[in-house]
Amino acid sequence: MNYGFKKISTFMALVFGLALIFELPYIRNSFYVPICQALNLTNQEFGVLSSIYSLVSLVMYIVGGFLSDRFNSRWLLFLPFAGTGALGFWFSGFPEYGELKIIFALMGITTVMTFYSTAIRILKGLGSRYEQGRIFGWMEAGKGIFAGLAFFVIQLLFESLGEGRFGFEWVIKAYAILNIMLGIGVVLVVPDEYLYVERKMTLRQEIRTVLSNPRVWIMCLVVFSAYSMYALLSFVPPFFLKAYNSSMEVSRSLSTWRYGMQIVGAILAGYLADRARSSYKIIFGGFIIMLGSILVFIIQPYDISSMMLGLLGFIALSIAVYGIKGLYYAMISENSIDTSCIGGTVGIVAAVGYLPDTFMHSMVGNWIDSGMDGYYKMFSFAVIVILIGTIVTGIALTGLIPVGKGGRKRK
Repeated sequence: MNYGFKKISTFMALVFGLALIFELPYIRNSFYVPICQALNLTNQEFGVLSSIYSLVSLVMYIVGGFLSDRFNSRWLLFLPFAGTGALGFWFSGFPEYGELKIIFALMGITTVMTFYSTAIRILKGLGSRYEQGRIFGWMEAGKGIFAGLAFFVIQLLFESLGEGRFGFEWVIKAYAILNIMLGIGVVLVVPDEYLYVERKMTLRQEIRTVLSNPRVWIMCLVVFSAYSMYALLSFVPPFFLKAYNSSMEVSRSLSTWRYGMQIVGAILAGYLADRARSSYKIIFGGFIIMLGSILVFIIQPYDISSMMLGLLGFIALSIAVYGIKGLYYAMISENSIDTSCIGGTVGIVAAVGYLPDTFMHSMVGNWIDSGMDGYYKMFSFAVIVILIGTIVTGIALTGLIPVGKGGRKRK
């Protein structure tokens, strides 16, 4: 890869944008307990808000994916950040639950429709076929670095303001301000040449091409399984509070550690995928690690003396989850997807793959409101989706599903 200034600055701007634009709708990942306390929400109620956001964003992934293959306006890069920032200021006023539903629905539009697929398409074009693992691995790692730095600064702000309702108000406002600043920065940094789109098909032809490719559906199932595990990670810190009687500081530390595991897992997986010339091999190994980690949580006794084993399981699980997450879109080049269908493919894979967001948080939130039995259900569900991901990845590795028309099979 020619690491010129334009490529590096474009990569940094887009990764910074991908890291921060989702922090508000996914604020539960970093401030789950404080946000439930500030808004006086139960696990199930906050799960409903997350599901509303995810249901709207699911549709927007598809719409935005096909839009990104047809338009190259800079407004596609700016409007998402401006809109998300404005919604953040509304959110910071702690409105009634009905208004919160509207805010999360609108964020499903602003964070996804015109930015996500466009950003992935541009990033994919920054490297060759056998550099995709490192590109998307570093993308995921960069998201962890930027989001982690932002979280560290905003956490200090939260603590300095007393960690109460007023402090959390400024947590939300800080993310809103960052979004607006990022929108301006991304528009100024990304050059025109990277906005170019190749239109070789009509919209109907592109939709038919994407939907008829069996490899696209393999990617959908892989991402669905892996993303289910990513969604479950946010429930592990409160699990430590319940199962091991750990302190609130331990629970918060786990949320912070996730950023470190994201960096390690994504870079390592990206490097290994390019070395192995196969993202599927690394994804398969990741699912095996996940299975072992979940079994640790299910089998071991729940007492303070066993917490260290639980922490090791959490670290291994996080590295595997983020390792696979860094390879979601590296699979595209491996499957020889036509360049004029990249956005549409990303849209379909994201819509199906991120489907767990539409039900996972409400379902698991309802489970864990009932106590430890709910966590047993959560981990049992995790085993099922891991097995699905392992089987589907194995099918891709065996070559039973051929590369789509115009592609080439792996040797």
